[in-house]
Amino acid sequence: SHRNIYIMGFAPQPQIAHVISYAFKEGIQKYALLLPDTEYGRLTGGLIKAILNYYNLELVTVQYYDPNADLKPAVRQLADYDARKKALEVEKARVDRLLEIIPEDSFEYEIVQKGRDQLDELDTFGDVDYEAVMLVEGGDTLRSIAPLLPFYDIDPETVRLLGTSRWEDIRPWTDSSFYGGWFAAPDPSYRAKFEERYVETFAKTPSRLATLAYDAVALAAVLDKQGGNFSRSAITQSNGFVGLDGIFRFNPNNNTVERGLAVLEVTPSGLKVIEPAPNTFAMPRIN
Repeated sequence: SHRNIYIMGFAPQPQIAHVISYAFKEGIQKYALLLPDTEYGRLTGGLIKAILNYYNLELVTVQYYDPNADLKPAVRQLADYDARKKALEVEKARVDRLLEIIPEDSFEYEIVQKGRDQLDELDTFGDVDYEAVMLVEGGDTLRSIAPLLPFYDIDPETVRLLGTSRWEDIRPWTDSSFYGGWFAAPDPSYRAKFEERYVETFAKTPSRLATLAYDAVALAAVLDKQGGNFSRSAITQSNGFVGLDGIFRFNPNNNTVERGLAVLEVTPSGLKVIEPAPNTFAMPRIN
């Protein structure tokens, strides 16, 4: 029966919940979502709305895109680009009127003229009204989306990118659009030793999912040592188990896995752990 099938992988939902709870602690209040117009995107969107409600945070805008089409229109919309471009024209006209009435030889004229010159260097006027953009994709789509955000004047200095462990596939530190971004994932240092041993043994890098197979076998060995008890209550014991990606345990309500996650920041020199993963399940279960 499927009641005795347990899902071992790296589910995006707990990662999203974890990175939002970290951002909440860091004072980020207003969020934008950029989601694929797919079943995964809709499902994830619903989950994120529930998490933001739980923390009483503001969802400013949700933008869906077709992952197989041009991504620019969706990002342009997310950036409120056209309205901010128009706002720039309005501001230029306002300053031009000022310059007409201020005496040209005054100190004030010089300051206003300087401000007017700066406006010529801008594409838009005013900031977007959110502090973080949540991206739930990985792979090529994510690689294409990230540079479009600064292109449409979503300023990486004021708006933080948030994501999931799917970022790891694309080595985000090779692209400056990701710098300062946060995502939740198992601590990469845990599996580093395993990867070293694997390369020594097989002369190739293991797939990202290889640790799961090893963890499943280790889990069976632990239960065997604990008296050969493979019952449901033994598998879902609330202390969980320690695997190659850190601690994990199974939720008896839906057989999904809960993992001890770290929060990582993307920096030019690679991924940096900014909140370590817990090493015990001291907190109560997430149902």
